[in-house]
Amino acid sequence: MDFYDVNMVTLWAVMLVALFGMLRKDNVTVGKEGAFNPFRNLTREDFVRDGQLKVPWVRIKSAKTIQFFEREHRVPLVETGGTLCPVTAIANCFKATPQGPQSPAFVWRKERGAVVPLTHATFVKNVKVLIWKAGMEPSKFSGHNFCRGGPQWPLSWGWTTP
Repeated sequence: MDFYDVNMVTLWAVMLVALFGMLRKDNVTVGKEGAFNPFRNLTREDFVRDGQLKVPWVRIKSAKTIQFFEREHRVPLVETGGTLCPVTAIANCFKATPQGPQSPAFVWRKERGAVVPLTHATFVKNVKVLIWKAGMEPSKFSGHNFCRGGPQWPLSWGWTTP
């Protein structure tokens, strides 16, 4: 990945948030460019650091299981340090693509400089390009792999809860 490319900085942040947060692509992207809704989609202000515990977390206001805003789901994000740290990736993304607090959390720069919300299609297409570049078969992966992979990844390393 070229981390000098603002779109790759965004893609990396989205992948880490989706993986570590065990989120679906619907939680971190929008269906279409013009479909952003700050009540349903993630905004910049949905990424919060708890004042007392200093725990970074993301607030999910709408999801497959939260369709009528009856509650919100808070997903803690672990500060792992290094390249795989979702908190650092989010900070780098927000610095590379400055937006207001009610703006889409993750935006994509188009060829002529226009900034749009990151869509499902753009996310999945670019993830598949990276998978292909890594020498794997892209057709075996989808945006849903992050939701499934989040809990599966630690198990594949032999990590279990006490």
